[in-house]
Amino acid sequence: MLRSLSCFFVVACLCLVLGAAAQGAPPEETAGQTTGTHKKIRTDATGETLPPAVVGRLNAGSNPFLAVAYSPDGKLLASGGYEKTICLWDVATGKEVRKWKGPENNVACLVFSPDGKLLASGNSQDPTVHLWDVASGKHVVGLEGLPRKVSSLAFAPNGKVLAAGGYYTEEVFLWEVPSGKLARRLVGRPVPLTQNIPRSNGSPADFAYVAFSPDGKTLATGHLYGLVRIWNASSGRELRHFRGPADDVFVHVKFSPDGRTLASWGAAIRLWQVSTWKQLRYFGEQPNLRISALAFSPDSKMLVSGSHWRDLGDDTAHLWEAATGQERCRLAGHKFAIASATFSPDSKTLASGSFDGTALIWDLKTLRQGETVPKGNLSAAELEQRWFELGNSDAAVAYLAVGDLIQRPTQTIPFLKTRLQPLCKMDAERLTQLIDALDSERFQQRDAATQELIAQAELSSTALRHALRGQPSAEARRRLEQILYRADRFIYSSRQLQSLRAIEVLETIGETDARQLLDELSKGTPAFRVTQEATASLERLAKQSMALR
Repeated sequence: MLRSLSCFFVVACLCLVLGAAAQGAPPEETAGQTTGTHKKIRTDATGETLPPAVVGRLNAGSNPFLAVAYSPDGKLLASGGYEKTICLWDVATGKEVRKWKGPENNVACLVFSPDGKLLASGNSQDPTVHLWDVASGKHVVGLEGLPRKVSSLAFAPNGKVLAAGGYYTEEVFLWEVPSGKLARRLVGRPVPLTQNIPRSNGSPADFAYVAFSPDGKTLATGHLYGLVRIWNASSGRELRHFRGPADDVFVHVKFSPDGRTLASWGAAIRLWQVSTWKQLRYFGEQPNLRISALAFSPDSKMLVSGSHWRDLGDDTAHLWEAATGQERCRLAGHKFAIASATFSPDSKTLASGSFDGTALIWDLKTLRQGETVPKGNLSAAELEQRWFELGNSDAAVAYLAVGDLIQRPTQTIPFLKTRLQPLCKMDAERLTQLIDALDSERFQQRDAATQELIAQAELSSTALRHALRGQPSAEARRRLEQILYRADRFIYSSRQLQSLRAIEVLETIGETDARQLLDELSKGTPAFRVTQEATASLERLAKQSMALR
């Protein structure tokens, strides 16, 4: 509880100081004294203090950051707002690189093409989607078809198609890029509501929001009243549809970068397993507010969200753990509600745009380390405590432990070597022994068997269900039902959370020894989540190394 409170007070409460805007020069660092500890304090070009973990502040004057988007190389940040203006910012320096006026009134949608050469924009008062040349800011083509307003834009991963959804329509439009030729209009089968929903909320007649899967094979669209449709991106054939709560007015959608999960959001955030389209998680609901912005981290382990609705708003960005749906941290530093947010492609920074006319660039590694990390090495007992906290059901506590371990790689990697090992599917004989042990007279044996079976349940659910049908004792039945319940709903045990969060620690450290340990973990049975996460971490680290060459 103490570490959870420290996460809130340090990363949230101390962030309430918001300085004036910085333009031109990169942030400076000046030394200051805090409770006897020498500490660097970041300031912007005006001398105003930046919130902890913020490395830059972009200022658009009175123009809110309704939309922000990183370029694929992470060097530029595009922004749009109310004043018919699109800006490109140098992320490293905070300088405005280029600005141009467009025909749109409110630039509320921005997305870069995968090669970074084009920028697509749309707004909530103009039906035309516009393509811009990033290098010059010149207009390339206007894409026609939407009846009234643009709600969202998404490039296919190959960059050859741009999809758009709009207000006052359920149709989804796809254009060829860069010619602007209309390639297809998608119209879904009618899906009647199964309950009466009051229409007095002023919602439009129809609505569509679009997202491509990372492999480009699937297009997901969100609509009014909880409706989500899944399409074959090549043929335009509707594959399925399903609903969240029908009282969720506007439904937005986004795939996780690893392609395993689809997030939908409106009144709250829902995560759906792509392989089965079953709902995995539900979180983020705030009274009288709607989720206004959401993005996945490149490693798919975190989400960031912001909320507002009409005249109400939340001026903090929320970091969520995807594996549990729990809040890791709150990022305070804006004066008004968060309108947009996005992670950088290299996972190093997070940009949050606000109605206060500023965007803050957050250093994710600093966030993970927190501001309460004590200096020096941890004792053996403290290392054990951090390991214990990695398995904590409170994600905020675990997040601080993640940060403590990241900051001490020379201690962390040898320690994790003693705690982690590849997860391999056990043979049938051992599995039978563990199932039999669920009925042991000794509690410790029953509990140890339960924990091992939880770890194996991903691949052994058939055997567990067979045992359940074999008239086990009441105690064994209870434990088998508990194991299967957790497996079906992806509720992770403390041991599983320790492994998943430790892999995150190793990937963030990224050193040779950390990669070697990840390589060992990747040699487990491929179908286990832990094995897949270690393999994915290695692949991302390899891509980062190639990008630096």
